[in-house]
Amino acid sequence: MSPNVSISKARNSSGLCGISLTLDLGRYLGIPLHHNRCNRIHFQFIIDKIHSRRSGWKASMLSLTGRATLIQSVTSAIPNYSMQ
Repeated sequence: MSPNVSISKARNSSGLCGISLTLDLGRYLGIPLHHNRCNRIHFQFIIDKIHSRRSGWKASMLSLTGRATLIQSVTSAIPNYSMQ
């Protein structure tokens, strides 16, 4: 429900529809959904995901150019997916 709707009206509407009220909308396709404006904390999962991907790469197996290309492609793909 919108923040402009009173709590009693929101509970009444949810009871009629059979839909529960929640503050946490969860995730959709791996991306968290939010009611309010997003700030830096809401996008921390992108940085965490990039760090986890980077830690799994074997740096000794790739040349410097190969590592640079891999980093560029992954660091641009993850945020692009989130912003779509």
